[in-house]
Amino acid sequence: MEKDLVVWAEVEDVELKAAESEAVTFELKGRRSAYESYQYALMVEVELRVREYLRGEGPNIITAVVEGQLAFNDLGEVGCARRILEKEVGPLFGSNEGIALLESTSDPHIYHMGLAYENFKGIDGHHSTWLPYSSGSFYNRSSYNRYTESLDGWMSLADVRQRVSSVLEENNRRDDERWQDCLSAKFASKGRDPWAYRGVPIPFHSYRDHHIIFNGEHVPVPAGTMIWISPNPDYGDRHGRLSISRSMSLEGKDAELFEVTYHSAYEYTAPGWLGSQGKPPPYTHHLAIWHKPREGEYEQWESVMAGHVMTTAEELEEGEYIFNLHIEYGGPDFVDCGQVDDTPRQFKVIVDRDRKTTPPAPTNVRVLSKDSEGWTIGWDPVDGVGSYWVDVYRLEGDEEVGGALSSHPDGLTYRIRFADMNGCDDVVYIKILPEGDGNAYLRATGEPSTPIELRTEPCKP
Repeated sequence: MEKDLVVWAEVEDVELKAAESEAVTFELKGRRSAYESYQYALMVEVELRVREYLRGEGPNIITAVVEGQLAFNDLGEVGCARRILEKEVGPLFGSNEGIALLESTSDPHIYHMGLAYENFKGIDGHHSTWLPYSSGSFYNRSSYNRYTESLDGWMSLADVRQRVSSVLEENNRRDDERWQDCLSAKFASKGRDPWAYRGVPIPFHSYRDHHIIFNGEHVPVPAGTMIWISPNPDYGDRHGRLSISRSMSLEGKDAELFEVTYHSAYEYTAPGWLGSQGKPPPYTHHLAIWHKPREGEYEQWESVMAGHVMTTAEELEEGEYIFNLHIEYGGPDFVDCGQVDDTPRQFKVIVDRDRKTTPPAPTNVRVLSKDSEGWTIGWDPVDGVGSYWVDVYRLEGDEEVGGALSSHPDGLTYRIRFADMNGCDDVVYIKILPEGDGNAYLRATGEPSTPIELRTEPCKP
């Protein structure tokens, strides 16, 4: 429970101010680097009249500050910053009454009420620090999940009181820092999609679900073949190294055909497998698709790794095999505070000799029309393609020069203007490259189409 005060309050006044970045009297909670090069930062000062303290205690009137997250060097720009904030975030307070979540600052008379873009606009799953009130209920805006389009909804005052008291009870159950850290992570993740992108890319082996593809010379799959490896995690926090153990087991329909074991020094060929993002909603870590590279396609080397290794327990003929991976944690330093269990993870092993991993070349690339401004190029769609890349280039001998790739995820046409050509008697070549949709094919570029040639009118003598 990181918030020092939780209050049911009325908004008395809201004022946008320019504060000197180096002289702000409370700790900035946003990225400090965003303010370093600027003299002023936009701050929103809020005066709240408290109706009830749900956590903590204090005066009837509280001053809180919301970071506007906009910075500038001239006081004359405060009006512009205000307009940008209002345009991009909208009104910070959708009601004159609600529940405010507040943190203490170095100034005992000022509380921090969050970040305008993260906490009030709700981007990237950040929780709201203001729960608007209407008709006897409070709306937990942070519970809305834009990936699943679901929300927790409105809460009564009794629900809020019960939730605060239960959180406080959990918080006070143990007086140790690791328990508090566990609770903080647990509550921070409430209402979020645990596999949504948080601004930090993660390795493909850490994705939730996995498709493992065997094709070509890899079929049938011999017993003992390594299909997945998970490196031993480097557990650590502000206390230093932690003694946390991790065990894995397989469950489900085809689990007996595979096994997962821990190796302190597993010798393998890297990269024996290549990973690609699958077809989840945008910016998520739901699905990774793995395939073995063709011989000679990538440089390979012998490697040694500590971690869990998944292998086939017997030879696999063509078909699809599905099972789940279950992970459990333990050890002297592991804290179980009821945090969300993000397992099982589903694995689908696909054994298909003829299965392709990237889409085939688009066909029937042609000029659909020509008018006074240029050409419209079209091609036939390919199933399993998420987007098409158009490569427009010229030739100098056998070398392609001046190529420019552009993506067209929603269309099957491309416009080339005469104005983009180099005058009369200019020749360009166009080829279309398909990119897999992460379902039927990898999210990787397939073979290009056969180039077509476009030529402007010959130069007049």
